[in-house]
Amino acid sequence: MSAVAESDIDRILRITRRVDSEEPKKEDPTIELEEIDKSEHQHNEVSLPPLPTNITRKTFFSHPDSHPIALDIALIVKHGVEWLGWEPEVLHRQIEADFGPLSDLNMSKIQACKTLHLGEPYWNEWHVFGWCTMAFNGIFPDFDTMQVPNVSQVAISVDIANRLRDDVKWSDEVRLYIRTVFEHESIVVPTPPLDFVDIDTSHYDVNVQAIKQQWPGVRVSGKAPTDASVEDEQLRRMLEVHLHLEASRNRLRSQLPLVQHA
Repeated sequence: MSAVAESDIDRILRITRRVDSEEPKKEDPTIELEEIDKSEHQHNEVSLPPLPTNITRKTFFSHPDSHPIALDIALIVKHGVEWLGWEPEVLHRQIEADFGPLSDLNMSKIQACKTLHLGEPYWNEWHVFGWCTMAFNGIFPDFDTMQVPNVSQVAISVDIANRLRDDVKWSDEVRLYIRTVFEHESIVVPTPPLDFVDIDTSHYDVNVQAIKQQWPGVRVSGKAPTDASVEDEQLRRMLEVHLHLEASRNRLRSQLPLVQHA
């Protein structure tokens, strides 16, 4: 286990404070939504999944819906960065002594966060990216069989990574891996936090510019297009990814009060 440098400690604490104080992002007020028909808007609006209501301080480390960053913050608040140097067995015993029961699934989320804190393989090696992505989405990583994430799961994974670290560049290998995930689902316009990926649209009969122009309104309103055009189908898929991402962010916001004074 590599030692944690002072620069790493400063980075971890700085980014953690930023997440801890984050407010939901406000949408661009210049987007005009007044012309949307109210009845049609209500008919096509897509709602975010409800937040889990049965997570408490006592069940936080055993609940399957605990957010990886919230678990990470709880450990940093309790032990600083010292826990990053502990072996898994020691970490498991200490967590149960401090917080109560720890599930294997949440241990995998914690280990994924630890991987990002202490090194750069997540950004450089596709298989490490895939394993961490599974854990960040509440799925046990399988180290023997390749698990293929979908675009929504990749978006959640990258969003979590961006909050933990902002000092690592993406390798061509991982960019290609993410691009392949997009191509597998036939989504041609990556949106934040995946807009660093370039998609080759030369073999698609689709108006990318029209999609980009319509996307802000679809994103803000949550109104899924109902036409059968290729562009509307793209917007529907993009909206589904966005809603999964927002559900993850909302889960983090709702759990921060549980861990701020761990």
